[in-house]
Amino acid sequence: MLLAPAPPPAAQPPLPDELLEDIFLRLDAAEDLARAASSCASFHRVVSARGFLRRFRSLHQPPVLGFIDSNHGATRFYQAQPPRKSAPAARAFAQAADFTFSFLANPSRWRVRDTRDGRVLLARPAASFDVFDEFVVYDPLHRRHFKIPPIPGDLTAFTAAAGNRSYESYFEPFLAPAGREEEESSLRVFCNVMSKTKIVTFVFSLVTGMWQAVASFSIGTHEWKRYGFPIFTRRHCAHGCFYWTDYCMKVMLVLDTLEMEFSLVDLPPESKGKDKSIVEVAEGRFGLLILDDFKFHLYSKARRSNGAGAEEWRHDNVIPLPDRYWSISIYGAAEGYVLVRGIPQDQYNSWKSTEKKPDAQYFTLEVKALLFERLCVLKFETCPDYLYASFPPPLSPPSI
Repeated sequence: MLLAPAPPPAAQPPLPDELLEDIFLRLDAAEDLARAASSCASFHRVVSARGFLRRFRSLHQPPVLGFIDSNHGATRFYQAQPPRKSAPAARAFAQAADFTFSFLANPSRWRVRDTRDGRVLLARPAASFDVFDEFVVYDPLHRRHFKIPPIPGDLTAFTAAAGNRSYESYFEPFLAPAGREEEESSLRVFCNVMSKTKIVTFVFSLVTGMWQAVASFSIGTHEWKRYGFPIFTRRHCAHGCFYWTDYCMKVMLVLDTLEMEFSLVDLPPESKGKDKSIVEVAEGRFGLLILDDFKFHLYSKARRSNGAGAEEWRHDNVIPLPDRYWSISIYGAAEGYVLVRGIPQDQYNSWKSTEKKPDAQYFTLEVKALLFERLCVLKFETCPDYLYASFPPPLSPPSI
């Protein structure tokens, strides 16, 4: 009597989506998650769900893909280079993204004014110097854009009331940080309008489709008022607040975007005349990174509800540079990283003898992990404007 063949083993049931999500959330790098999503359709379905993406983004920093340079008449994107782990994602992004702004009439007249959460803010100057009347928010990866109407003249009438002509006011547009639970409809653009007497902050919301004045600050006789205007070297963002610092000033201006209030915060005396950057160091604390004597000094203090500090500055750490440099400077910060440009000492010595300009080395400092990592090596003349960090597809759905 012949025995019937044994039945084939039963197929293993697929893993529940909840278990897959927990596994994927434990991956350290966004690039690893992107590779997992491309390996099979079920993984891609789980990873591309908006609920999972929000959870992943709340736990992980987006990788740095490169930086944007718009100082030489045309906007260029310089991508991260090997051996940086994000180099493959940066290369794919550079091939897919469009930084020619071909959707705009006369794209050469538009300037990049900010980048955040994968978006780029463009502005076109009017006839008067550095006054911007048109704004566009652009997603370079998905090539989608949204044109923002100009600020109505009646909202900026205070510049004329203060005795200023149009060219005597300064417009500073910048992007609001996206909240963890926010969707594309939450897009907001801020714009500081500065006259000789005060700063007024306006915000445009995609929900309302209108500009609204939300905060103001009287300039008075503060030390950073030069040439009749408040002059700042750099704008920073940390914990949902914006901070403005200057190379030589002893105070910084703070805008709390939740309370919509301005305040002034004293800086440590050691920061005067030094490169500096405001960074996030821990929940409820913001940090001040000072570059001095080829070392980074990290200070921090607790935040009050209006974004200012409720205690004296605390000197937390000294972070030495990984190599010897003749020149070193901070070129901005974004998404938890600080962009640093350095000229190695040995290349500077060769420059003096051969008159051949050295290459500029760019690297990032991940503040919370105290990790230096090489970003790219470029020509001496390159001048970065904005660090660009974003998750690779499919972790980066359209942001507009």
